Amino acid sequence: MAYHLSVHAERDGAPRRELYHKSLGADETVFGYWHLPACDRGLALVAQIYHEGLEVRGKQLDTLWDELQRLEEHWRATGAGKTLQIPHNVTDGRGSLSPAHVCVFDHLIERLGFVQEAIRIARESEGVIEIS
Repeated sequence: MAYHLSVHAERDGAPRRELYHKSLGADETVFGYWHLPACDRGLALVAQIYHEGLEVRGKQLDTLWDELQRLEEHWRATGAGKTLQIPHNVTDGRGSLSPAHVCVFDHLIERLGFVQEAIRIARESEGVIEIS
């Protein structure tokens, strides 16, 4: 199972509109690198992602931002995933996909950046972030 991140706009009775959508990562990655450290560090919103999914809006966006900062600090301090690589498809200049590998640490930082971008979009649009 993979986890996905999206931002939806909710405007006065209008249908929800998706503004942003990205993959957060595989089940094992979310459990081992997001959920477990979040539980150990009291990062309640990040810890909730694995079991219940997460829906965040308003002032909770600030809390999520702070929790992500603390999670990133943990990854950097421990060197989380720096010695591991995972398969990753790369698109060349002609649009062709070719297999490659990416360091798990780099993958984590990229995905954390996706969540930070989602927070920025949700703040600007008064939207809702969903991770499931």
